[in-house]
Amino acid sequence: MTNRCRLLLSVLLAGSLPGFGQQPSSPLEKAVAAAQQAQAAHNYQAAADNYRQAIQLQPDNAELWTNLGLMQHETGNTAASVRSLEQAHRLNPDLYVPNLFLGIDYTRAGQAKEALPFLLRAENESPKDPQASLALGRARFSQGDFPSAVRSLERAVALQPDFSSAWFALGIAELDRVETEARAMTRQDPASPWARALYGESLEQQGRYREAAEIFRQLLSAPQQPPCLRSDLGYSRVRIDPSSAGAELSADRKEHPECALPLISQARVALLAGAPGMAIDLLRNLWSSDPGYLRTHVSLLTDALKSDQAEAWASFLDDRRAAMPPALYAVLTSPAATLGAAPNPQPPPSASPASVLFRERKYQACSAQFSRELATYSSDQLQMLAACSYFTGDFRRTASAAGTLLARQPGSMPARYWAVRADEKLAFLALDRFQQLEPNSARIHVLLGDIDRQRERFDDAVAEYRSALTLAPADPSALLGLAYAYLSNNSIDLCIRTAQAALAQTPDDPELNLLVADALVSNHDFAGARPYLEKSANVKPQMFPHLHALLGKVDAAGGDIPGAIRELKLGEASDDDGAIHYQLALLYRQIGDMKSATQALAATEAIKRQRRDHKLIAIDDPDLTASASGP
Repeated sequence: MTNRCRLLLSVLLAGSLPGFGQQPSSPLEKAVAAAQQAQAAHNYQAAADNYRQAIQLQPDNAELWTNLGLMQHETGNTAASVRSLEQAHRLNPDLYVPNLFLGIDYTRAGQAKEALPFLLRAENESPKDPQASLALGRARFSQGDFPSAVRSLERAVALQPDFSSAWFALGIAELDRVETEARAMTRQDPASPWARALYGESLEQQGRYREAAEIFRQLLSAPQQPPCLRSDLGYSRVRIDPSSAGAELSADRKEHPECALPLISQARVALLAGAPGMAIDLLRNLWSSDPGYLRTHVSLLTDALKSDQAEAWASFLDDRRAAMPPALYAVLTSPAATLGAAPNPQPPPSASPASVLFRERKYQACSAQFSRELATYSSDQLQMLAACSYFTGDFRRTASAAGTLLARQPGSMPARYWAVRADEKLAFLALDRFQQLEPNSARIHVLLGDIDRQRERFDDAVAEYRSALTLAPADPSALLGLAYAYLSNNSIDLCIRTAQAALAQTPDDPELNLLVADALVSNHDFAGARPYLEKSANVKPQMFPHLHALLGKVDAAGGDIPGAIRELKLGEASDDDGAIHYQLALLYRQIGDMKSATQALAATEAIKRQRRDHKLIAIDDPDLTASASGP
């Protein structure tokens, strides 16, 4: 429990208990006083024992049952805590703390549905306490109701802007909403220009600029596509070879004046060419049309600059500080992580239509034209609002516009596209805020480890997870991430030891069991893997193909060829290197099904060819090589 929560409980409960603030005289008062002394010394088991004695003397006191439940909560005895808090609730349903902690305990026990009524009552009883909104957000998150979770968590941080746990929960909820929408796009139409554009943007974020540029180039002929796609292509080409991108950027600015990215791209080219004066002129131009765009995209200007280039740019800005608007100087010299939260100055009302303002790169003024309820606008207008608000950095409004469009058109790919982009930005802003409040917490190291692992920087990921475990030696998320990083880095024995250490805390966790099984199969210990696979049946749906692939390998090793084929077929979706199809080909040959064997081999070669092509592109990308070796 946090210190703030302990303070809350002492204020809410202690004053209502018998004998508080007085010299104890009766057995009841002595028991309560002893409990309070033990509680103040963080001896929660002794406090619980004393509260239990007090309850024997006054069994109908809801406050005593509440404090007993809280002490049991602190000792980790969740089942006993729930029983005590339920008794307190029966005696007085309006008490805030039993409602709050019953909701917290039910959520921790995986019973979020049962938690919601208690948490809703707690929030109604104490609407200014962010703890209730945080608990409600976590319960809704557990149910997979990410929009409602986000609303509750936003309320928590609005009530208490320095509430780090709520900022972290908000960032994770936003990331899960991104994953949900992105997965829906992939299921619905993975070849859609909107889905492909998102994939290209994710490649850019990983430093894979050649691959991103190829995707953007292919999409330019699509009849429907996200705005400013050619500008994304131009930026990728700047990152590949800035010296050859100038003419194309100039053409892009002429043909697509509504897009602001070419100005940042040209400014980057000028900066790299040793012409910072030209760069600042381009940035002034962009600042005058829409400060919000530059504020939220300025990191693209200086990302991965060499140290001498960054120092020269900083020196130039210092020399020119007096000649530029203070707000522009602040944006160009502030840490990128803090920029998205800064407010934009409100533009004066404009008589121009939104489409004209968009073409003039006046994105905030364009967004301000949509002042009515969002549901009153057409689908095309909602798309315009989503674009304008995103480009000016109002990501919450982008998400609202996308959500309104998605409610009207559940299959709208543009709506999902803008929802993913906005929610991703909102997640990063929330997590940046958390990092500012807790700059060296275990949770931030786990998050950074997850990011490094996704980018296949496994040594960096291991270092982050170890840093987390130094701060919190038994942190389950750090242990899980570290085990995954070891597995990906082919450190199989270390993976098994780390995952089994995590299993000691939660032996029935399906993902941990699947991870141990994966490592054991890699070590050809097929018999040892089977018990872990049997405990993995309830993994997340997206992990089912991998579970079936491992079961197929275990069945094949045990001689159950029909069973192995059946399981491997169910696991085909997880075949990212052709190995599953190759094993299927071998098994089909064993039973004499040569036609199926030939088809499986053809699929193996196709997967290998696609993987080889991607690998060649990545190796040929000098920016990717630089990012992999660090700044």
